[in-house]
Amino acid sequence: LKDGLNAVPVRRNWRTNIIGTVLTGDVKLNITIDPDFIDEYNPIDQLQDVLENGGKITLFSDATLTEELAIPAGKDVEIDLNGNTLKVATECTVEGNLTIGNGTIDANVNGQGDLLPVFTAKDGSTIDFNEANVNVADKNAAVIVDGDDVTFNLNQTTIDGYYGVFAYPFNGGSYENLKITLTESTMTGKPALYLMYVDATVILDENSSAKTFGVYGGGTKVNVVYSGNKPVVEGDGTAN
Repeated sequence: LKDGLNAVPVRRNWRTNIIGTVLTGDVKLNITIDPDFIDEYNPIDQLQDVLENGGKITLFSDATLTEELAIPAGKDVEIDLNGNTLKVATECTVEGNLTIGNGTIDANVNGQGDLLPVFTAKDGSTIDFNEANVNVADKNAAVIVDGDDVTFNLNQTTIDGYYGVFAYPFNGGSYENLKITLTESTMTGKPALYLMYVDATVILDENSSAKTFGVYGGGTKVNVVYSGNKPVVEGDGTAN
């Protein structure tokens, strides 16, 4: 620093490496915030970069998604809401793996029509909600399943809305190997799960609740594993 470099700009939520004898040398550090950069932080720009390329992001303020985004196959994304609210006015397609939580996901801002998902899960994708509160508007869904081998895990999470998970092959056929696990979690939807023409396993621990399952279609087979209260199953599909 004494060789002419007298200031190091540090951008919030980005890592800055300073190499040298900063801590052991005779160096005095003064930290100042330039007023021109107080409003520099734009979580959406950084969130879009992480969703497309993989990685982890921590939010330091509330944010609103207004453009459709996607997590490509093979990418791992972790979003720490850090106690903030992520408002979703569009959908995010998940082809890779997503972990999100420690805050609120508010999809009540989209509110246009039915079956607008917060997340669409494609073939082989995994979505984990950890310590999240998810609010879903109208007859929309937190997750719409659109593929085989989808895994959806809820840990200490509440989904408040019409559908927690909606799985229906709109283009015909059926979906295989859908796995949904609730740990100390609640889905309040009516039904919490809408499963049609899908082969699925649903696991609930004794501290979890998903009041009603909609299991429809002659080819639908759902294996329900529960430790607490047995959920109510409606429809003409098969649920064990």
